[in-house]
Amino acid sequence: MNQVEKVGLAMSEFVVGDIVVLTAGSMRMAVEAVDGDQIACLWCHEGLIGRDSFSKVLLKKWEHREEDR
Repeated sequence: MNQVEKVGLAMSEFVVGDIVVLTAGSMRMAVEAVDGDQIACLWCHEGLIGRDSFSKVLLKKWEHREEDR
């Protein structure tokens, strides 16, 4: 499996509760619902709750990376 296939597979596996970001960069968002290619997301910014839906090709799962010490 090449890198493009791996990315495509990972993008198709969004489930409710996943933490995602826009591929172009954004704050972390929680997946609220999955409807085909549309992913409904929820986030909080400065005490305000935001909601919107994005095409799954615009999102990637957020990965926690521990700082090197």
